[in-house]
Amino acid sequence: MDRKRKKEFIALAKQGKTQSESGHKEPDKLLVPELIDLYIKKWHDEPKLDIGGSKLSALECIKHHPLLSRLRATRLNKDVIIKYAEERNKQAKPQTVAQDISYLRQPFKHAREHLNIDIDDIEFKKASPSLKARKLIDNSIPRSRKATPKELGDVIEYLKSSPRRKIPAHDVAEFAYRSCMRLNEICSLKWSDIDDHFRTIFIKQRKDPSNKHRNDQTIPFSPKALEIIKRQKRTDARVFPFKKDSVRAAWARACEKLDIDDLHFHDLRRTGLSQLVESGLSFEEAMVISGHKDYEQLKRYINLDAQKIAKRLEEITRD
Repeated sequence: MDRKRKKEFIALAKQGKTQSESGHKEPDKLLVPELIDLYIKKWHDEPKLDIGGSKLSALECIKHHPLLSRLRATRLNKDVIIKYAEERNKQAKPQTVAQDISYLRQPFKHAREHLNIDIDDIEFKKASPSLKARKLIDNSIPRSRKATPKELGDVIEYLKSSPRRKIPAHDVAEFAYRSCMRLNEICSLKWSDIDDHFRTIFIKQRKDPSNKHRNDQTIPFSPKALEIIKRQKRTDARVFPFKKDSVRAAWARACEKLDIDDLHFHDLRRTGLSQLVESGLSFEEAMVISGHKDYEQLKRYINLDAQKIAKRLEEITRD
């Protein structure tokens, strides 16, 4: 979803066209699309909370699905959920269907606690065994793509020399690789969050699936990452005062021009973390940088090179 469409979609939800300003509809009169709009408005108004473009796009499609567009939220039962999954499987893989149902479930899950609406997600729990048994949904396949040294160098050089360059996307990309930070963390980074003497960065409310409220962290960064920071102009309270969508768009254009397939900007985080571990950093040390709380979380981002490990084994076992 492009930035303009994302803004339009959020604006529609915030206008209150599906709700009165004085309050919500009664639960038995609330339609599924209206509940979704309330959910979007609520979470968009929360500080530091971002509903990504892909999730917004999925929710928009869900709102207009024939099974759901005129359905009252209280009448969404397990049979409707299963029927929706059956129809979606005609167009999408089980992994995508599972994600869509997860997105659809969120407004119901949070309705009572955060929206003061007497609706819950019990029907999703009831539908889950059948959805799994019939293989209508499946777990997502862990992503393992990393940028090769050549790919990384080529993209950064292209971004640096591109005639369309309006922002230093090459610096943002290299900093993402060097720091292993997420793009939203980079674009929110303030000069006041940096201690260049001790080479540490303070990240407020860092993403953590197990902690939805507060997760402030201080992480170390390398001398090369510091060099990139020092190259930035102090024109804003933020070090990289750029829109995330603009950075992602520049990265995607570069990959397309260079015929680099299936390399996402977020893959730089995996590339950087894997490189650090391959260079000798312990998993515990890597977790301080990545922000993960345990190895199970970290290993999703670590994709070690077997050839490099073989060379290290040769060095270790050499007489």
